[in-house]
Amino acid sequence: MLPDVAALIDQLPASADDLSRLAGTRPDLFRPHQEQVVASALDRLEPLVFDDLCVLFSGASDRCVQILTARLPSYPASLVLAAIGTPAALTAIAADVRTGR
Repeated sequence: MLPDVAALIDQLPASADDLSRLAGTRPDLFRPHQEQVVASALDRLEPLVFDDLCVLFSGASDRCVQILTARLPSYPASLVLAAIGTPAALTAIAADVRTGR
């Protein structure tokens, strides 16, 4: 049976272990929810380790990068941008570092 990813997101941070399991087994189920999470649940991702964030957010859309860039210099936004790892995400991190915020 497939997990209800939207319900897991709504239950963050309590469901962090379930999202970690999802990262290890079916990260493809999370991909449609990436933008929703960065827009409204970013601060609740704290219990997830960087490895899980890399699997869940790797290659996320430029729209996710734009949302996260607007939230810089927050630590969760920087961490997820690093996890995304696209040229746009890494450029956003570099620009933030250069501004010295």
